[in-house]
Amino acid sequence: MKNIRITKSFCCIIILLFLFSVPFISAQNPQFKYERRIYLWDVTLSMKGYQGNTPNIYDEVVKAIKTDINSIADEDTEIIVLPFQVSILEEWREKATEEGKRNIIQKIEKYKNDKITNTNICYPLSNIMQKYLSNDKRNVLLLLTDGKHTPTAEYPKDCLIELIRSWCEFASETDSYAFYVMLTQFAKDEELIRVISETCRINAVEGTNINFIELYPYTIGKYNIKDDEGKTWMAKVECKKHVRIPDGIKIKLKAIDDKYFDVDTIVDLRDNNFKFNLRQRYTYEELQELLPHEENRHVRIAISIANQQDFPLVSLLLDEIDFEYVYKPEKTLKIYVQD
Repeated sequence: MKNIRITKSFCCIIILLFLFSVPFISAQNPQFKYERRIYLWDVTLSMKGYQGNTPNIYDEVVKAIKTDINSIADEDTEIIVLPFQVSILEEWREKATEEGKRNIIQKIEKYKNDKITNTNICYPLSNIMQKYLSNDKRNVLLLLTDGKHTPTAEYPKDCLIELIRSWCEFASETDSYAFYVMLTQFAKDEELIRVISETCRINAVEGTNINFIELYPYTIGKYNIKDDEGKTWMAKVECKKHVRIPDGIKIKLKAIDDKYFDVDTIVDLRDNNFKFNLRQRYTYEELQELLPHEENRHVRIAISIANQQDFPLVSLLLDEIDFEYVYKPEKTLKIYVQD
């Protein structure tokens, strides 16, 4: 076979074309989705200790929201703040630039509402699901309430329960994740907590610390069944906030119904990555006979935090990763540059 010869100038053009194409490639990759961060903020008077029947946590919650907003590192993140009582009262949107953060925090600090109402969580949450979650973004919802949903004829308690039950499928389709934050003991509802625990992509959290650490995992590379058996693979986690990822987090990985490959392990998260091994269930010769030859395939791996109880503020914004494998060595092209 003849070597391919190209000039230095042509080589430079190829490199430049590749560099200019990177933003486009990144935009098409789910790993590079921009984030939309939504704060559904309960501003009923109970947040201010109405008639002395509830604790006054209003200023504490405002401070917590400000801390979380200021921790956002990616300026392309879209911030939406939605104060609510029986419905959404205001809508404030900004990009997470220094100016954008400053503008939206000023609106939070200056906001005043002394209307005496009950708390309707079902209607605002259904509004979020209908209007505020974008398929082309990674959506993170923080629902902050100091009380339970107040049942009405139009919005009974079952309304919220059924809405939470439908969240898993809906959130998987829209690449969304939610934190149901019970700011005080008066917001705790054992039935609701149980339903949330049975639903994917939503966590129930107690207290006013909402500076969550959301990690987005993704794999690097392809597995070649001829050359890579026994090789250790690395997956990275991405965090778009100015927060320190705590030490000691353990990641659980398990292959999902794959008859050719197996992963079933718990590994340490260190330096924003974790390592694992993919085990072939058959020899290379057997896999050559068994695997379809039309296209590369993927191993689906369920992923979770094994010691979640020790890290309630840390969450994975993905419950599975794909690992691509190839059934034959990939062809390579050698390019020689002529002086």
